[in-house]
Amino acid sequence: AEPEDVPAVVIGGVPHEMHRLESEDMANAYYEFSVRLDPGAYDFYFTYTDADGNTSSLPSPGSWSGPSVSTVETYIPDFVAVSPDTFLMGNPYPLSPKQERPQHEVILTNGFYLDRYETTNAQFCNALNWAHDRGVIRVEADTLAMAIASGQPVAYMAPRRDGVPHGISYATETGFTPYPGREDWPANFVTWFGAALYCNVRSWWDGLPAAYDLEAWRIGQFGDPYPAEGWRLPTEAEWEFAAQYNDGRLYPFGSSIPRPGVDGNFGGVLSHPAPVGSYPQGANALGVRDMAGNVWEWCHDWYDFYPAERQTDPWGPRNAINRILRGGSWGSPAEELTCFGRFSSRPGSGLSGVGFRCARRIP
Repeated sequence: AEPEDVPAVVIGGVPHEMHRLESEDMANAYYEFSVRLDPGAYDFYFTYTDADGNTSSLPSPGSWSGPSVSTVETYIPDFVAVSPDTFLMGNPYPLSPKQERPQHEVILTNGFYLDRYETTNAQFCNALNWAHDRGVIRVEADTLAMAIASGQPVAYMAPRRDGVPHGISYATETGFTPYPGREDWPANFVTWFGAALYCNVRSWWDGLPAAYDLEAWRIGQFGDPYPAEGWRLPTEAEWEFAAQYNDGRLYPFGSSIPRPGVDGNFGGVLSHPAPVGSYPQGANALGVRDMAGNVWEWCHDWYDFYPAERQTDPWGPRNAINRILRGGSWGSPAEELTCFGRFSSRPGSGLSGVGFRCARRIP
């Protein structure tokens, strides 16, 4: 097709205009379109209309057997409001793991919004494509996305082979795309840097000031996350308070014995993440889903042991080696699912059982 031609794809007898992507080589031009289809199988063919109004069809005659379309529920960002309060943070049992002790009083002086669902592969791909188009990130060997300003890894994509546990892949022609059938799985193989980058992109979309400096990877001059107006990762204290809100429960879904496959995706009931929100019985008191299992969730804080004294709006040490992870994953045993369970990892690591959700201060 010439640049002035209007190509279209006809699906089930309905034409859908296609838009030419920028390309210097007409022999390798690419076209895209977007359409929402009901589940089923479709035949399709292509047309193009030239500058004189003449329409031709390809193939001619006939049509190709089209894709089978299955129902995929794509979640738009949805969040709950959490009011400021005082609570007991940490494990009350004296023989509990050292990293969970001592239990201590925490005062949260700011209300905050917290995502109801973990960030999905589809949402993460949209942000990565947006950032890539604007020169914020670059791609190496189709399997690693890196922040240009700092050179830090933000996401690890699927290599070109079947059977991988990744949620997204990358190709020059199509950009970042969810692995087929995994659009609403929580984003995994995402680093702490990638989660922070997503928070910034979401803030830009929402017309909010971006929280994170993508070179220094901190918020503001001193790093305090609480005054930030844009989306960011929840602090560890915010995450724990929301998880046990506000009755000191043992697990986000209550204090009864966890039921794999009922209260959440954990204990190896699946060998991979489940679509976000798949276990409504595992919701916490605020209606937040998947705070126990599915994927561990990055928090804003660096990891350190707890102090014994009361804290107000804590956000961890100013620097350390690992960042905090909370909530357990699809492979976690029940003891890792408590509201006060803690884990940590290097911020540049990207693992199959690690994802995130976003938070921001209520104005």
